[in-house]
Amino acid sequence: MSIPGRGAIRLTVSLHDYSIETVRYAAYCVSGRLRAWIAPSGKDKAEVRFRPDSLDAARKSRSIVADFQNELNAERTRARIMGHNQALREHIIMSVFSKETPSQEPELRLTRKQQARLDKLIEETAIELKRNPGGAPAKTRATRHGKTGAD
Repeated sequence: MSIPGRGAIRLTVSLHDYSIETVRYAAYCVSGRLRAWIAPSGKDKAEVRFRPDSLDAARKSRSIVADFQNELNAERTRARIMGHNQALREHIIMSVFSKETPSQEPELRLTRKQQARLDKLIEETAIELKRNPGGAPAKTRATRHGKTGAD
């Protein structure tokens, strides 16, 4: 890793106020305009160094420092929110995965006419089984359309 050269901006961030992850995310947010390096600076501090990629970026470096500070605050807020609702997110995920998935087959409902036809077929089948207790099929004959019919 190279060390930032001339034109580098150095900021010291307290790790009591911001986690190292928050510092890293904030540096990443502005890294499209500057190159960023993060290094430990004592026991409870981190040094963030920015080096402009171009002359235009160097001219805008003051606004980038303000952008970095805004991102630090925004990331800290996001981290707090994530921490506060972590239990809720875990509960939602567990409840989704613990539920049985509903059947993909729709429940079939018969109309009154269909139900009457089904009841009639069941009755005819019961009568046929009484006539033919061995379960042998009834004799059939061919019809003129190629279908079969009962004798």
